[in-house]
Amino acid sequence: MSTYVEEFGKRIAVARNNLDMTMAELGEFLGLHESTVQRYEKGKISKVDIEKAKEFAKALKVSPVWLLGWEEATEYKNSITIPIYGSIPAGVPLEAIQDIQGEADIPAEWTKGDKEFIALKVKGDSMYPKYLDGDVVIIQVQSDCESGQDCACYVNGYEATLKTVYKNIGSIELKPVNPNYAPKTYKHPGEVEIVGIVKELRRKP
Repeated sequence: MSTYVEEFGKRIAVARNNLDMTMAELGEFLGLHESTVQRYEKGKISKVDIEKAKEFAKALKVSPVWLLGWEEATEYKNSITIPIYGSIPAGVPLEAIQDIQGEADIPAEWTKGDKEFIALKVKGDSMYPKYLDGDVVIIQVQSDCESGQDCACYVNGYEATLKTVYKNIGSIELKPVNPNYAPKTYKHPGEVEIVGIVKELRRKP
């Protein structure tokens, strides 16, 4: 049995558990039977190609290169490099931010239609266990989102924070994943500004 196939399976299981997703739910997203997902996780398949890795990665909100166990994201073909920010201060243009803590590669096809992406390093444990301190999230830059999406957002003009955004009539609720932190509701226009939505989670093995 191929070592990389086994590693692929182990990482599927890790990412799935991080999302509190069952095998059946993952299979439904991918159009696969639960037993097939189990075979992938146990490494009982002959091979894995990049296209299949991309399908799993999209469902699990991780990088396909991480799923495949590649150490360098530069193994992506037709990729572009974006900065990883340690913080995103409000009112500072992205190109002027000095707190750059590395780089990440993303598929060039993501940027079609002039879509813009940045990467942000997660701080703290308010979004635990979905996002861990030190994780990197790829953010699709946009000023709006759908209710229930995970977003980087400014609150009252402060540094961008990662929260799940819920839209209600006349208010916006920012909800942490960690039950030890209380959700907060904002009712005045301009209190919450969306930086962008989470496109993908990158986590070091």
